Amino acid sequence: MPAEPGSEERQAYSRTLADPPESIVENGKFVLGCFNGPPGVVNMLDVHKPYHYPVPRWIKDFRCKEWLAFQFGDKRWFFFTTLYEAKSLGLARFSAWDRERGRILDFKRLIPFGRFGIGERLEGKTISYRDHRSAISYRFDLSGGSMSVKASRARRGRSPGFAGSFSFTYNSRQTAASAVCMPLGLNRAMYSTKVLMPMQGWFEIGGERIEFASPDAMGIVDDHKGYYPYHMRYDWVSGFGQDAKGRRVGFNLTDNQVRDQKTYNENVL
Repeated sequence: MPAEPGSEERQAYSRTLADPPESIVENGKFVLGCFNGPPGVVNMLDVHKPYHYPVPRWIKDFRCKEWLAFQFGDKRWFFFTTLYEAKSLGLARFSAWDRERGRILDFKRLIPFGRFGIGERLEGKTISYRDHRSAISYRFDLSGGSMSVKASRARRGRSPGFAGSFSFTYNSRQTAASAVCMPLGLNRAMYSTKVLMPMQGWFEIGGERIEFASPDAMGIVDDHKGYYPYHMRYDWVSGFGQDAKGRRVGFNLTDNQVRDQKTYNENVL
């Protein structure tokens, strides 16, 4: 019986993860590669001539998209949050999906020219957004072995208010990190570090308090920057869970505008 089209066995894909550089830009050029941890400093604005002609630092800053995102949860709950600096526009978002009851809780704010304090390093940083009804904050204490997310929204009409506080363990024994710096053309590139971590915390809504402390509670952080084209295209999916032995497993698959995606990509398990 002939095999179905496309059912041929595919070769296994693998790649070597190098040790991370001290800085993602050295001598004006990006250090391209896939790394087993985050670089010391993500100095995107130190790149020389990211376009065909020299441009001042403020233009490089305006063209460099930056965001931080967390997705986390357990078997019942899934959470997603991001603080995204597109420079012409800022996005603050927090979403919660209750699989058990089939409900979604969400708030999204679009802020013209919004900034949240994303910089070259995460260590010791607090990155946040707040208005009169909602708030999001991320805190990074990497030397102390933790990251944290806090979010809240006031009740509005029939939409219930909620609040949550979540912490993520960051160390070499319990976490797995993957970082990349990949070419986008000329002397432009994108950078990303993703880390799978155990999670603890709580979430309150409508008088109910949910605690997160079980082995299936975990999450992924994505620290991301890039000199993307004006017409940006980015397909991305990440996920996490436990295997048959109860071990944490995460994956990331991406299709974007990176050159030579066989060599340079964010795909990782």
